[in-house]
Amino acid sequence: MEHRCTNRYVSDLNIQIYQDKMPVALGRIKNASLAGVFVETEFRNIDCERQVLLEILHNRNNAFKPHRIKIPALVAHKGNNGFGAELDITSQEQADLFAGLLFTQQLPEPKTFAQVVCSNNKIANG
Repeated sequence: MEHRCTNRYVSDLNIQIYQDKMPVALGRIKNASLAGVFVETEFRNIDCERQVLLEILHNRNNAFKPHRIKIPALVAHKGNNGFGAELDITSQEQADLFAGLLFTQQLPEPKTFAQVVCSNNKIANG
């Protein structure tokens, strides 16, 4: 199922990737929604339609630091710099923790040239 039509949020969450209950690689969630993530990783030995487990290792928000969140996911696509995966969030608590981590550590989205020009024109024109 395609989830790219949902809102994506820029992210910088470090994760441990598990296959068959064994840790296999480290990665970083580059962007995410509550339905899916894109994971940047150098790990290439992963196939589409493969079940993985993503464990968030740490984050910038100390309020969530004691929680170790492990989220099952299904690899939907892969590329040279990582893979996209559909999340299998099974409980409201898990959803709330992931959303809290995702939304509280938001990075500013890069602006396009047009957005910069428009904001500069607003400032210049008062």
